[in-house]
Amino acid sequence: MKNERIIETLGGLAKEEKLKTLADHIMPNTFVLETEEPFPGYHGANLPTEAKPISAFLITKIKYSPEKVLRVAHNIKKYFPHAFDAVQGKICIQNDVLPCIRIRGFSNYELIGDLQKCFFSEGIEFAKKRNVSADGVIQLKKHFTIEEIEDEIYRDLDEHSTYYFRIPRQMTWQLFLKVTQVVRNNSSANFDGALGAIYSRDILDVVRIFSPGITMETLKQLKAKYTQELLKFE
Repeated sequence: MKNERIIETLGGLAKEEKLKTLADHIMPNTFVLETEEPFPGYHGANLPTEAKPISAFLITKIKYSPEKVLRVAHNIKKYFPHAFDAVQGKICIQNDVLPCIRIRGFSNYELIGDLQKCFFSEGIEFAKKRNVSADGVIQLKKHFTIEEIEDEIYRDLDEHSTYYFRIPRQMTWQLFLKVTQVVRNNSSANFDGALGAIYSRDILDVVRIFSPGITMETLKQLKAKYTQELLKFE
């Protein structure tokens, strides 16, 4: 019997991370960014180690649609001998907006150049290399597989230690930063937060929480605090 509490759908996610140019294991004169500090809001043990890459961002010459990236990635997976995941996105660094393909789920950095060659052979063009070390707001269009574990609280079935809870309405990025800071100042919870929207029968406006070992009680408290603060801005 199908588990009706499991949702498989598309959506969007916005987060801020420290990014820097990746210089090695890439196609010559192409622009690739890596995460300098994964999950910057979370401070503690159990973070993925640097030995295995978390993700890389292939900066493209033009913006490709999410459908185009999914179709190309599907074709590449037919012949590329290693696992990977790819989604379309963009990165905002100060006044620059950089279209990108976020890749993750690969085992080592040496695969990035080979993956780039596959994307290039499928018609994807890459931007020319630039040296960057800065905070960037990353916006991704991605597939979600989540399970509702409590009312309006969800567990990500693909990404370990990742949860979502629904909020009453959509937030702008600046409002999300403001509300998150207030929540942090009034909570002992250790977490990294991101802003999301999940396309179900309704659009679910959500906050993504990364926190290894977080309890249901703490998730409920965070949901209540975000809701309380957000309602002040109506």
